[in-house]
Amino acid sequence: MSNENELVQLGSLRANEFLKEIGYEPIESIKNEAIHLIEHRLNNTTPTNEIPQENKEVDKNEQIDQQQNEQKQQNKQNQQETQQQEIQPQKEKKLQIEIEKFDKDLENLLDENINYIKDDNVTEEEDYEEKEEEEMTTNNLNKKNKKQEIEEERKKALMSEKTNIDRKKWFSKLMKMEPELRDLRERIDPISRTETFSDIYGINKDDEREKKLQNYALQFIMQHLMSMGYVQSKRKLVKQTGIKYTPRYLLNSRLQTIVRVALREIDPIWDYTISKNTNENLKQNNTNFDYTNHFHNLGLFGDEDENKEDLKSIWEDESEKIVYTEDKKNVKASSLNNLIILLTHETENNPNFIKTFLMTYQSFTTPKILLYKLFERYHVPKMSELNEEEYKKKRQCIQLRVCVVIRLLITNGINDFPPKLIKDLMYFITHALPEDGNSKLAENLKNLIIRKLENSKVSIQTSKIVDPPEPKVPKNIFSPNLSFFDIDEEEIARQLTLIEFEIYSKIRPPELLNLAWSKSKLKHRAPNVINFIKRFNEVSQWAATIILKKKKLRERARTISWFLRIADHLRKLNNFNGVMSIISGLKCAAIHRLKYSFEEISKKYLDINENLSSELSSQASYSKYRNSLRQVNPPCIPYLGTYLTDLTFIEEGNNDLTNGLINFTKRRLCFDVIFEIQNFQHLGYNLQPVQQIRNFLENFKILDENTMYSISLKLEPRKARRDEII
Repeated sequence: MSNENELVQLGSLRANEFLKEIGYEPIESIKNEAIHLIEHRLNNTTPTNEIPQENKEVDKNEQIDQQQNEQKQQNKQNQQETQQQEIQPQKEKKLQIEIEKFDKDLENLLDENINYIKDDNVTEEEDYEEKEEEEMTTNNLNKKNKKQEIEEERKKALMSEKTNIDRKKWFSKLMKMEPELRDLRERIDPISRTETFSDIYGINKDDEREKKLQNYALQFIMQHLMSMGYVQSKRKLVKQTGIKYTPRYLLNSRLQTIVRVALREIDPIWDYTISKNTNENLKQNNTNFDYTNHFHNLGLFGDEDENKEDLKSIWEDESEKIVYTEDKKNVKASSLNNLIILLTHETENNPNFIKTFLMTYQSFTTPKILLYKLFERYHVPKMSELNEEEYKKKRQCIQLRVCVVIRLLITNGINDFPPKLIKDLMYFITHALPEDGNSKLAENLKNLIIRKLENSKVSIQTSKIVDPPEPKVPKNIFSPNLSFFDIDEEEIARQLTLIEFEIYSKIRPPELLNLAWSKSKLKHRAPNVINFIKRFNEVSQWAATIILKKKKLRERARTISWFLRIADHLRKLNNFNGVMSIISGLKCAAIHRLKYSFEEISKKYLDINENLSSELSSQASYSKYRNSLRQVNPPCIPYLGTYLTDLTFIEEGNNDLTNGLINFTKRRLCFDVIFEIQNFQHLGYNLQPVQQIRNFLENFKILDENTMYSISLKLEPRKARRDEII
């Protein structure tokens, strides 16, 4: 670069290009930085024997003559020094002229790009005026003389040249001085977010790995966008970055998987998914942010980290990773791919294995991975060891077995599929199956999905051979003064049973896996189990609350007897869970210590209390209760606590993996427990609901344990004599 004017032009063009790139209105710091850069370049590149020209259109012959004259005067040192002293004021003056010209260029840039940075609320009149200005500008440009056209060509030439001017200095300073602009850029541009994470973790920007790391991060982002169905966003990102993305079919979002691992290993990473402004607002307002729900909504909770086996194609995995029990009847451990191969084997058919797998698969994989693995299994590749006829036969058998498994998934687990997964399943059924001549099968599966989605409620059978018994409704059922004691104990037991069975029948197998009901990160998977436990506790506290509201000793005794009659009717209805909730309420600390109240109860009800307590005793792992449960016929509501205890022992006493393979023996033990729970869900009670009584039983008020114990101490103080109790 040989003269100052070209540097000025270059600075102006680079500034224009930068402003257009970031889409942000110019600030004073950008202009100052450009001026500083021009001065720096002038001082470093202008030779001492070169005289700056005032006019840009100096004739080439004059330049040659001037250079020849300067060469002849090289020996005249004194004249050259005098000439330099005369040039210096001219140089400063011309620099000032170029700076003023640069200011005008920036102002023109604003006029030209007003539509790009304008606010969205510009009126139609302003748009019309701007169009007129643009037309006037176009006319003026057409009237430019040849000298200006030459100048434009020179600008284009300058733009195409490789220079040493570093725009990153302008950019980095702008980002530091304008944090709001930097935050906006990071939220819009995924690459910027990657750079910020690189800064956080101290990655050296001069390292050759930087570009590779950015490419890896962008590949993760693109794969995540594809897995979430944001195809247009992925295409825009590919166009923006120029990085080609090769789709990895049948994979979950790897980006989500990485963040899930980070959530378990690194606590500070939690803050990175929430903006700084959000954190500051929460601190100022002293708000307790619910991270669990936040991460669940982002799709970061609910699924444990995936096994590396998930990354392998089911047809590329050549390992024989299946371990059988000693009798060779059951699978002891295996890889995910081989479990799915066994699930859809063309010759072997093990119904117990299929049931166990479909009921427990969500403890070691996800519905999405399973479904995509089944898609992989359906597309049977060519096999060199088979001739054409053998290949077609094997292919047809495998495809039919895959369709059978998909049908079972739709029938029993369509509610476990998110909407996007159902959409993918419908696409597979309506496209892949007809292509292989399975159009009729595709139509049947499609109709099955539609029916299941339309009738999402759990269907419960009831005995229709006998009409339901007539409800025992009190005469004052519609009275605003209706109380619990106006209602017959048997009818209360019936309505309690209907309420509890309604919750019990909704419990799904995935809710009982991985101790989901007891883990904060997995509780969203077990809503019905949690509701059932909550209902159990409410009934127990309700019984204790009603008893403690009675101020007189004999009233408390009659109330205890009243609840024992309800418990006896619950036992006759095979509602073991309801019986246990009443007995638990009578045995809580606040009630159990009321010895004078229990002394007033007749022997008949004391015997009922003793028999029910003995049958539901926890001794010998609830052996008496388990024997009674085996002898009853549905309908029945078992005590869920025993099953949850069994599942806890199985979960904590057995590893998920055995030598890197899925421990399928553990899943078979879980299946036995869950299958027993399901057996009592199919047949419901042939009872008639009474809405007024249900409202009473669903909206009762209860006291907390501390309040109940305080009231109990007042009713029967410690070491008080019988004659001191009212």
